[in-house]
Amino acid sequence: MKVKVSVVAFLICITGFAQTIGVRTIPSQEKEPVLPTYDTTTVFMDFGKLIENPHYYDNQKILIAPYLNSASRPFNYYSGFYVKDSIEIASRADTVWIKKRKKVREGDFKIVIPKTNVYYAEYVDNDVVRNIDTYLQLSRECGFFTPHEQLEGKEFTVKCANCIDNTSGADYISLELIDEAGITVFFNHDHLFNESHPVMVTSFLEKYKSTYVGNSYHVGDFATDKRLYAGKEFGTEKYRILDTDVKCTEISFLKPAKADISSSHYFEGTQYDFTNPIIGLFFKDEKGREFCHELNISSHTYEVDNLVISSELAEGEQYDNSHWYYEFNLKHLIPSDEYYFTVEQRRLAEEKRIAEEQRQKAERKARLTKKYGKTYADLILQGKVRIGMTAEMCREAWGTPDDINRSSGSWGVHEQWCYDWGGYLYMENGKLTSIQN
Repeated sequence: MKVKVSVVAFLICITGFAQTIGVRTIPSQEKEPVLPTYDTTTVFMDFGKLIENPHYYDNQKILIAPYLNSASRPFNYYSGFYVKDSIEIASRADTVWIKKRKKVREGDFKIVIPKTNVYYAEYVDNDVVRNIDTYLQLSRECGFFTPHEQLEGKEFTVKCANCIDNTSGADYISLELIDEAGITVFFNHDHLFNESHPVMVTSFLEKYKSTYVGNSYHVGDFATDKRLYAGKEFGTEKYRILDTDVKCTEISFLKPAKADISSSHYFEGTQYDFTNPIIGLFFKDEKGREFCHELNISSHTYEVDNLVISSELAEGEQYDNSHWYYEFNLKHLIPSDEYYFTVEQRRLAEEKRIAEEQRQKAERKARLTKKYGKTYADLILQGKVRIGMTAEMCREAWGTPDDINRSSGSWGVHEQWCYDWGGYLYMENGKLTSIQN
């Protein structure tokens, strides 16, 4: 899926990620956990994996993706985050009297429910709430929900996951999360087979950050010289032919330029823009031009070959019809050191091949000159035959024939040498008498 981005990206520095990529296991004192199999191939948390293996995300860091269009935010709270004592918090509701009189009237008092700490939910009275465990679902609800500013852009570590049967018979996953300050948050997810799009696995981001950011690449393909590669210049949205190396400068979130209609839904009659955050790897070439490669939901989509036509190239770029132009993707990136080392090794191998070929030619020329003399040796080396040559000379010049028709008589032995490419030589008693080609 291609998403157009604005000239000015909302870049959130991806800091605080784990320095070590992969799975880090914390030994349990209660039981030996199943070894996690998370392989950082998807950016969004997939709760369906926890049914197959409850330890799939153990010790992984997750990030509640930021809502980038904050100016037009359609919701104020997230559902799904709870604390074990939320019922006890509700029981501490207090009555605040505005006016006391013998006959109590409406408006004389209000019920105040105390707020909880940082990530703990606060009481919401008929406000807009987003269900984080479904794709773009809003509703007006009352109850305990977490303010969006307490979650978005925050990083947590998954301590454990439990599958729980509730009273209605439906299962849900309960995640115990810990933030960098050691505060514990509980996240309940009751749509087991849906991806929870706002929850991103930061080891995915860290993997791509450590793999690409700061490294230089040659964009190309050793397999063919018929392909040329282009990148969509950030800001202009036009393709530029990549004729220099590129360096990956950062990995960032991207803010969409406008509403993506395919990702927008209606709430109370008004369409709102809610596009999932797109992760972008930014590259700069040696001419200072900047390109953004978007990372989508699953890794295999990063390697789709997208053909670029001439009308999509920026003004001034020359389109050569003898080549195919493709938008570069991650599989086309060859580390510069590796590329130039391979190029140098190929150059040396080619020099060695040419030198060996020249040596063999010189040896053959010397052998033929010594055996047949300079005149015949020069003809043979040019692949030519002449009337009067011996059969041996003809074999040296044209090679062994594909077929020989032979006849014998009082005049001697007559031979017709046939070559599949259409050449014929006629021999009389071992001497060339006629040529047909």
